[in-house]
Amino acid sequence: YTLTFRYGTYALGNESVTITNKSKTDINYTFIPDIAIISYSGATSTDGQKEKVQALKNISDRVYFLESYNIIEGYDNSDQWMLDYTNFILVDMYSEGNGFGIDVRLIGESPASQNNMIAYTFGIYSEQLFQGNLRSWGFLGKDPHSLENTYVGSYWQAERITDNETVKTNMNNFYKYIEYLLGDSDVDPTKKNGSPILERTDWGIYYPGHKSFTLTPTQEEINSWILSNPGYNSDGAGSLNWMTQNLTAWNAENNDPKTIFNEFETWYDKNVKINGSFVVITSYYPGGVVIDSMIKEYEKQGRAAINLYQKSTTPSISEFLQNLTVGDMALKHGVSAVSSLYSFSMDYINMGTEIPVNRFKTTNVSVLKALDAIDITSYQNKYGPQAEWTMGVTVPQFEGVFGAIPVSYLDEEGDEIVIQSGLEKHVNITNGWAKLKDMENKDKKIAIILYSYPPGKADVGASYLDVFESVREMLIQMKANGYDIGYESIDDIPSTDELTTLILELSNKGTHAIGLLEQYVEKYRDELEANHQIISKEQYMKWFNELPENLQEGMIENWGEGFETSAMVYKNTSLIVPGMHIGNIFISVQPARGWDEVADYHSDTLSPPPPYLAYYKYLNEIWDVDAIVHMGTHGTLEWLPGHTLGMQETDWPFQLTNVPIIYPYIVSNPGEGMTAKERSFAQVITHMTPVTVDSSLYGDYVKLEDSMSRYTEIKKLNATGTDVYQSEILNISSELGYRPMEEDETFDEYVDFLHSQIESMETDKITLGNHILGHIWNDTEMVEGVKTIASSRTYILQNLMELRYPGFIGQDYYTLIKDRSFEPYKEDLNSMLTNIISLLVDGNSIDAVAETYMQNHESALYQDITDVYNIIEGIKDNKEWESIFTALGGGYVEPGLSADPSYSDVLPTGRSLYASDTTKMPSRNAWEMAKNAVDIMIRNYYENNAGSWPQLNAIVIWGTEVLRTEGVSLAEFLYFMGVEPTWDHNGKYKELKVIPLENLTLKLSDGSIIKRPRLDVFTTIVSSNPQWIKMLNDAVKLVYDLNESSIGKNIENYVIKHVDEFIKAYNKTEGALDRVFGLRGAILEGTGVSDLAPSVTNWQDSENGISNELSSVY
Repeated sequence: YTLTFRYGTYALGNESVTITNKSKTDINYTFIPDIAIISYSGATSTDGQKEKVQALKNISDRVYFLESYNIIEGYDNSDQWMLDYTNFILVDMYSEGNGFGIDVRLIGESPASQNNMIAYTFGIYSEQLFQGNLRSWGFLGKDPHSLENTYVGSYWQAERITDNETVKTNMNNFYKYIEYLLGDSDVDPTKKNGSPILERTDWGIYYPGHKSFTLTPTQEEINSWILSNPGYNSDGAGSLNWMTQNLTAWNAENNDPKTIFNEFETWYDKNVKINGSFVVITSYYPGGVVIDSMIKEYEKQGRAAINLYQKSTTPSISEFLQNLTVGDMALKHGVSAVSSLYSFSMDYINMGTEIPVNRFKTTNVSVLKALDAIDITSYQNKYGPQAEWTMGVTVPQFEGVFGAIPVSYLDEEGDEIVIQSGLEKHVNITNGWAKLKDMENKDKKIAIILYSYPPGKADVGASYLDVFESVREMLIQMKANGYDIGYESIDDIPSTDELTTLILELSNKGTHAIGLLEQYVEKYRDELEANHQIISKEQYMKWFNELPENLQEGMIENWGEGFETSAMVYKNTSLIVPGMHIGNIFISVQPARGWDEVADYHSDTLSPPPPYLAYYKYLNEIWDVDAIVHMGTHGTLEWLPGHTLGMQETDWPFQLTNVPIIYPYIVSNPGEGMTAKERSFAQVITHMTPVTVDSSLYGDYVKLEDSMSRYTEIKKLNATGTDVYQSEILNISSELGYRPMEEDETFDEYVDFLHSQIESMETDKITLGNHILGHIWNDTEMVEGVKTIASSRTYILQNLMELRYPGFIGQDYYTLIKDRSFEPYKEDLNSMLTNIISLLVDGNSIDAVAETYMQNHESALYQDITDVYNIIEGIKDNKEWESIFTALGGGYVEPGLSADPSYSDVLPTGRSLYASDTTKMPSRNAWEMAKNAVDIMIRNYYENNAGSWPQLNAIVIWGTEVLRTEGVSLAEFLYFMGVEPTWDHNGKYKELKVIPLENLTLKLSDGSIIKRPRLDVFTTIVSSNPQWIKMLNDAVKLVYDLNESSIGKNIENYVIKHVDEFIKAYNKTEGALDRVFGLRGAILEGTGVSDLAPSVTNWQDSENGISNELSSVY
């Protein structure tokens, strides 16, 4: 008999048995899934294929899934035994060398392989691979480019979105196609209206529950393209040929952005009917749980919101945003703000250039970051999501994106979970920026907050900012821009002194000054009551009870129950919010963080006291402020307890921030500026430092310097009288507190010591007063201030010295000035620098000034003069007020570096602060770390390989890590070849220079030092930074052009050796110097090079178990 076994939706089982009347037959049959999907499950719907796998498993029990990559802890390989019984296998995104978790031999020995039933989609397409490590695989149609395999890939390309009908349709037809291929069905779905379909194009506008507004080719068109253009890899990246060629051409003809934008807006007005401008949510893919939730929350607040998606790099999302906002494609509703789910750049191909910044300037709306899909481990880390921060937040800041708040995380199963509180906070703050864009200035309520550190009315101010003068200037600027400041004209605004008196009178009163508080309340009771600045205990307790439990507990622990023991408590019944209302402007001093204890200021555990909570709740919920201006460096909000990065609802800054914050911050403090930006979601705008000059000597210090100078001159002339000055020098130095001469020290050595002390004091930098926002230095300030910056950032004093005094050529100016005999030269050279700056300040051209010193365009001094001119122009181009009022108008603020102007190119000020500079990479610190790392690698190889050198070395350069480490991997590449970077005075990468062979040494484990050769190196790089790529290529060329030995036993230069061998072997020079490899265009992941280095599992044909052919693969 033939028995047929049926169970669920497994394949039918057949088994022959013989039954007699004399025997009992027991029959056992095991049902085993026989259709394997080998792919990456991924973390979210945009990363992996779990939605498609689940759709197939819902159709049939025959389908099972194997995780393709062993890249996570606890990788499960327990189901791989089923490959021995599998009749059809789909291998998706195969890439050797990157952790592929399944032995290729298991796949090659499967029934599927023996019957040519292995489908191969979107992986590495290389004949070398197919004829090498995968040669045992039986591909569908006997060829990875076959029509059958093309159909499989075309079904499988469907976007992986949960409960998506296109996915369900494609997976249903895909399963039918598998049955047809296996002979289990006579119906070929590709010929029965079951060919693949597309969900949508790469880009478009999404709105929940409604159709796409981009056109999609018909099923018939797609089928015709598959039949006429089968196969993969026309783009070199494993894509389907018909998608990269036929579909691209079709989209260009059928999906015109202007038409799509217009059709969408017409539909929206008819069906949604929410008036006002849009907030645009930008993403790689349309919709999903986060985007749907964001749109719902925006609409709950009365704001129209849509999703603009673009999964390709061209056109960029920044270009689409520009088209949506301005020009003939612009939406009639207008766009008021952007919520960005993009990581890295919003214009990846042009990342690091001015192109995306210029597009955003044209768009002129605020762009805020919503940080999604955080790994659950990062989300639960007390320091915040540091792993995701560089890609998701730091890099976008270079393009002016700010305000990052986590909005979703991935649970243990990889499902995306909305962080509802974070999403609502992001929407609320972004909508606040949109309101600023929409509102009339006269209607905006603006709070100007001064900080007090240490707490107390005598300490109101900010780091090197004249706060009171800046506040008065801001009121003047506000009046001119149509804000309601409560005064009829600019002439009515109080003077700076009057304003200072008012602000100090209305500032915080400590627990030791209850009498002052009571006087304040009695004097201003009417105003305080009219503006609801007297907070009842009931109101306070309502706010307190709304806090998360951990914050309530912290306040009780630090400050006790209620608020009676706090500062700013009036007669134990109410809290007072200090400050003055003038029109729609509220000027106030930030509440005390603690009281009298400076340590409270940066405490990461001390909860803010009750008046602090009441203050920010008052602004947000009672006065209904539209924006807050934190006036100057720096306040305390950003230092309150909570996560280091990625604020959550259990963090104090999260609870107290609910509206746009604009934060003028001194440009020279990037660390604390970034804290303000990242922990209070603020738009931090740089402001200039005060004029900085060399300090001068005074009193007895002048006498001491004069006596030393006279002593030196008399000694030169061999004249009498040196003993008089020796005695005078000893007496004055003793009175000034300098150490006495030591026993083994000559008098001249002691004078050298005193001179170095006086020189250090005389050249120490001091500031001339404080900066006023928007202030541009006058001519005198410009000369003095630029002299300080130029002498630090350029080599102008060195080059002037070599021009003026040729005898000093080759000596270092900064070493010579330590010698007291150089003093006259120093004064002369500083006078020359002053003259150059004065000429430029007076309006003379660069060429005119250069001609004065007979310098042509190629000279180093000409470049110095150009740099000085650019410094002056940067200071003049002060954008501080422009950017502050652009921000108050909800507009886009151009990004700019934060660092000391004397060392970095941070001008003009008035830009959105960020704290990295790719032009300084590799940094000096990174260079030292790289040398140490490379030395360890080389030493280990040398000592473990009988004194031979690692001739060719490989480095993976990942752009994110370059940023994080200041360029260690770049420096490693250089140091292998014995090339080092040089930097200018402010640390910016300047050029390369060759390390002489005699200086190229290696310290061995026994302490001995030996010379080493230049070693060859190549890199697979994931970056499009043109400076980095050029630097690496220049280094290779530099080393190859050296006249060094490359043959015999004592090879000095392995780069020359390998290039010459390449040219001899292939009889061509093209490609011989190539050492920097990456996929073309702006591909973010991988380079593909590692996939050309197959596993050696099947190469057991040599003595060492590794074929000598491995070298040719590399």
